[in-house]
Amino acid sequence: MFAVPFSVIPALVLSNVLNSKLPGMKFYRAVYFMPSIAAVVGISLVWQWLYNATIGYINYFITLGIEFWNNLFNLAVVDPKIQWVSDEKTALFAVIIIAAWQTMGFNTVLFLAGLQNIPGELYEAATVDGAGPWDKFWGITIPLLAPTTFYVVSTTTIQAMQVFEQVFILMNPAEGPNNSTITLVLYLYRSGFQNFKQGYASAIAWVLFIVIFGLTLIQFQRQRQSSIYES
Repeated sequence: MFAVPFSVIPALVLSNVLNSKLPGMKFYRAVYFMPSIAAVVGISLVWQWLYNATIGYINYFITLGIEFWNNLFNLAVVDPKIQWVSDEKTALFAVIIIAAWQTMGFNTVLFLAGLQNIPGELYEAATVDGAGPWDKFWGITIPLLAPTTFYVVSTTTIQAMQVFEQVFILMNPAEGPNNSTITLVLYLYRSGFQNFKQGYASAIAWVLFIVIFGLTLIQFQRQRQSSIYES
């Protein structure tokens, strides 16, 4: 529920920025795409270090920010020292951040390809008619990006439901505190390869397939209905 919008919405915004004719855009396109081709194990290990409650950079910058505002406004805000991967309230959110960050670059490239296929004459005609940037975005960009958006949302949903490596490497134990980060794929792995319930694991795989197929079918039907309505 959270990994998909966190991967799609920032990618849509970022693709519009990268589609502008500013210097250095090709470099930034490559930079944002790099997490998508990097090894998942390496990425998870790096994030495991970043999430470290004692020496991690995330908590370090949070501490610096709190100290800055406390000194500037004489506040008494207490540093939370967040236990990112060992607290059941934040463990799943930590996994969501990694999954969204890793997928966002690939989605950005897909949206960027869709944006470059939109005829520039439409934006010029809208400008002549007095449309502003927001009007052009909602009236031209969003409708004409519908096929690309369907593909991006579908693939991101499938990836989000198949999250395994990030949880398995980041958490110790892999299920997270109080099973807060257990996913269907992780549950399948634990049932089949740790508890040796091969038949039960096969049933879980079929359930996962049915859920993914059902969600994709619903998205396809919605996309088809919107296309018929627009035509």
